[in-house]
Amino acid sequence: MASNDIRDILSLSRQGSMERSSKKKRTEPVKRPTGMHREVFALLGTTNDLDPPPLQKSNDKGLRHMKQLFGNRKVRSWQWKPFKNSARSDNLSLLHWKRCDDISTDYPFAKYSVQREVLKYTDEQYNGVLQQPGWTRANTDHLIDLANRFDLRFVVMQDRWDNQIHGTRSVEDLKDRYYSIQYRLDKLRDSESEKPKRPLYDADHERLRKEQLEKLYSRTREEVEEEEYLIEELRKIEIRRKEREKKQQDLQRLIKAADQLTETGSTNKKKKASTAKKKEEETRSWRIQDKPLNAGVSLRSAKTKQALQVGLKKSKLVEQILTQLEVGVSPMRQRTLRGSTTNLGTISSFFWS
Repeated sequence: MASNDIRDILSLSRQGSMERSSKKKRTEPVKRPTGMHREVFALLGTTNDLDPPPLQKSNDKGLRHMKQLFGNRKVRSWQWKPFKNSARSDNLSLLHWKRCDDISTDYPFAKYSVQREVLKYTDEQYNGVLQQPGWTRANTDHLIDLANRFDLRFVVMQDRWDNQIHGTRSVEDLKDRYYSIQYRLDKLRDSESEKPKRPLYDADHERLRKEQLEKLYSRTREEVEEEEYLIEELRKIEIRRKEREKKQQDLQRLIKAADQLTETGSTNKKKKASTAKKKEEETRSWRIQDKPLNAGVSLRSAKTKQALQVGLKKSKLVEQILTQLEVGVSPMRQRTLRGSTTNLGTISSFFWS
């Protein structure tokens, strides 16, 4: 027997393995791939062993911790029991798992099976208000029977419609006939109220809607692109229209402001013209202004009415006239001379104006 076999039996290491393990393996350095950042390459390590790091072991206690949350209650017992669904009319009995302390007999989801109200009408009602051209009594009874069987699923009703006996009918035709019967019965029963509870079904609108929807889905790629182009052009036109309206508003605002400035300037010119005219009248006329006397002692000459300032030429003419009339320009301030001088100056200024 070889020495290596004996070592295997005794669970000892082999000589060759010890010698190989003593020798150091030379590993070539891994080159960084082109395009990879140095920081990213450093995370991968410098050896060829690029295995992902091992996951950290969880310190959870597992099921022992869950038992603490559940408590020490006893496990509830379950039993395989039969049940019946009250929503079914065939009295079918099935089996399911059920808790032993549950004493309910009906299926818990039977309450979600809601049955619609079945339309019923008498011969008198049909002959009075339910007759419609293109629909016989047999067609109407067949429609009501399908509505009750398939719970108003009109697509299924149209598929189960007997075309050989009752003719071909579309889904819109079935809906139109059924809802017209419902509308007329409601109107007959609620004759006292002004409006019935349910509105009348519009079959033409439904056909048009489906036709438009079919055209929408049957468009080619070129038609879709053309429509998108037209929508984009319409959006640009709307933007230009809004910009044009904004510019017009700004222009109207500027015109209004210019008109206000013009009106303000004209009013200012009128005021200046009236002021200048008033001053001119004052200078042309020898208006006399009473000068109020101050309290206390005053001279007699203070009671003389002082004339407003006039032009230099007119004042010289007045002085010349007074000199020709041998009247002094500044006579003695007597009572008689004061009034005459004042009146004479006023008349002469008015004459030479």
